Amino acid sequence: MSSSTDNKTSTTTTSTSDDDDDEFPYHIIHPMPSLSRSYNSFTESGIVTRWNFDEGEPFVAGDALGEIETDQGMFELEAMEDGFVARHLVKADEALVEGGGEGNNNDGGDQIKVGVPILVTVAEDVETFRNFVSPTGSST
Repeated sequence: MSSSTDNKTSTTTTSTSDDDDDEFPYHIIHPMPSLSRSYNSFTESGIVTRWNFDEGEPFVAGDALGEIETDQGMFELEAMEDGFVARHLVKADEALVEGGGEGNNNDGGDQIKVGVPILVTVAEDVETFRNFVSPTGSST
């Protein structure tokens, strides 16, 4: 799409604590968000066109972590709190979740469906996530 990135979106996140997974400290798994320019039309899928922070880099609340392109236009994935990018679960400009298959909740089409994990952020312990695999079995 040729529209500029002037829309910011916060996302619904899935939080995981030590109680859920003994191997990893508290972290937030960010799914592909459901985005809309209007109240009556939401996207069902999209692609990450760019990550603005590499794995291990710190960010602050309000930073645009990446850009997402949908049929509704370009949107920025906005950080809601300070932290570090622990793991990109999808690569920029690649529509399919790496690892593919039924477990990733993606039908193999050319875009990532809403709800599929795309990013993991943490407050600390970034190195712990070097070998992290999302609940859907994907990692980059």
